[in-house]
Amino acid sequence: MGKAERKGIKQPISANIANIRTDKHKFARWGDGLDYHIGDLSHALFKFGAYRKPTKKYTKWAETLFASRDPPVLKEQVYFYVAPWYNGSRGPSGLVCSLPALEKEVIALASATPSNRLLNVDGI
Repeated sequence: MGKAERKGIKQPISANIANIRTDKHKFARWGDGLDYHIGDLSHALFKFGAYRKPTKKYTKWAETLFASRDPPVLKEQVYFYVAPWYNGSRGPSGLVCSLPALEKEVIALASATPSNRLLNVDGI
């Protein structure tokens, strides 16, 4: 679970989505650069050289998702779902909530399942 909000920290539009049609590097936090999900996962999986070591979070993702690194083979099929969120949208509880509240709700629901497949945890 991850979120890319429309409003930026310093700008009216978040840098993660500002030029999403032309700047594929960031792609709403799923981009291929460091500090973006695909980039950090690749960094951990392939042990690329970079200005920092792979983080524990993405090392865990790589170990959880992949049976082998060379060649990269997934342990099982992975699904990726993207959905827009609007003011007034309802979360799984049926209550109207903000995007940050939705993220917390979905992580809490996934944490309550018996499987150990949740990669993201609240606050990380």
